[in-house]
Amino acid sequence: MIIFLLIPAAEILFVFFRRSYRKEFYEEHRREIRLPRALFCSALFLSEEIRRHRTRTAEETEEAEAFLVPQARQDIREALVLGKILVILFLSCLLSFMTLLVQEKRPEIRVLGRPDFGETRTVELVAGDGEQEVTLTVTVHPKTPDAEETKSLLDAELKGVLQALRESLPEYPGFSTDLELPEKSPGGFRLRYESSRPDILTDRGLIASGIMTEEAVPLTLTVRIFSGESSRFAAEELIYRPAEEGDFKTLLENRIREAESDRSEETLRLPEEAEGRRVHYAVKTAPAGIFFVFGLLAAAFLLISPGQRRKEKLKKRKALLEEAYPGFLLKLSMFFGAGLSIHSAWERILGEGEERQERLAEKPQGRLFRKKEELHPLYTEMRIALRSMEQGVPEEEAYLRFGQRCGLSCYLRLGGFLARNLRQGISGAENLLGLEMEKALEEQKNRLLKRGEEAGTRLLFPMVMLLGVVLILLAVPAFMMLT
Repeated sequence: MIIFLLIPAAEILFVFFRRSYRKEFYEEHRREIRLPRALFCSALFLSEEIRRHRTRTAEETEEAEAFLVPQARQDIREALVLGKILVILFLSCLLSFMTLLVQEKRPEIRVLGRPDFGETRTVELVAGDGEQEVTLTVTVHPKTPDAEETKSLLDAELKGVLQALRESLPEYPGFSTDLELPEKSPGGFRLRYESSRPDILTDRGLIASGIMTEEAVPLTLTVRIFSGESSRFAAEELIYRPAEEGDFKTLLENRIREAESDRSEETLRLPEEAEGRRVHYAVKTAPAGIFFVFGLLAAAFLLISPGQRRKEKLKKRKALLEEAYPGFLLKLSMFFGAGLSIHSAWERILGEGEERQERLAEKPQGRLFRKKEELHPLYTEMRIALRSMEQGVPEEEAYLRFGQRCGLSCYLRLGGFLARNLRQGISGAENLLGLEMEKALEEQKNRLLKRGEEAGTRLLFPMVMLLGVVLILLAVPAFMMLT
């Protein structure tokens, strides 16, 4: 219970002391932030502390993502996620604490309502006498309706009832708790029981209250089964062994079963005393920590989900860039061989890409463009490089940055080649581009072969499942014919 108060208190203190951390950043981006300043600033501080302790893999992922999202937007996104996590943990702890308070003040009950005819109701109770507390599972049956006596059973039914009685006793022929005696046989015939010692075991299979003996008592239970006017009976020799002293739960269960056997009332009255002490009951509720567990799960999901989406986005971007590289290199080589400069060829390829974007705007997907708002990453990086040239960045520097933003070795080689060609002028540039294109085609071929192998592996499990279904369809009719 203390932890449900310590966590919210720690959060309140943390938010209070970090409420002014980088408040200028908060004021600058206030329109994009939908959290209170104190909560956002403390979450921003926590985000930066976590970033300092990230592993090398996480740092590489962050560097790759830096080309896609500005640093300020990354800070805002991470701070918003951590802020939501702090709110979820705070609320889950408060709900758990309130649940504990409610459970301590739960109302005491004395009667349980019976269900409708044909149904049963199972209630979990917490019973205690001030010194000890136990959990009870009480099954409440409906009122016994006025109905005709059912038809009786056959000798085979009687044998089955006796066998079921023996199997229900772990220490047969001994017993120390109430017997589960069915009112009807499996075939629907009426049963009646007679005990040779009703002061020990009643005819309903209940242990009588107020037993003073502490020794084992042999008795005979006679089972009668009726079929019209005729009847059959059998006797079963049993031995009653008193329950161990202090078995509070067993005593309460016996008393409740004895009270539950009288189904003439609308409610079931629970026993008020056990072993001379007053017993208190309450309906068992869910554990108070369930809200805290749900809060932890939700916080973990919010913490993991954005990272997984970013990884998937980077992986998809990498695959699209690798797929588009041979075609891009082919166009660049063709325009370069036709006498165009690198800058002109760059503008020409980008212009064709934008025209294709307009043609495929109404289609659900294309080879390089999926939707109008989701431009292929290759043309996005080309457009960034072209705009940087227009803003005064040296052309060779723009090509180098283009390769770095793409983040793949093939684009890094291409960016370096274009920069050296502008700076030094490389003889036989067309041949070098041709060799690079052959290498790119070979790498694409290997990637396609690898994807084919992965697809075959993924299809293996569904094929095994289908094989199992076919075997079942063949085996079931054959088995039915044999039987």
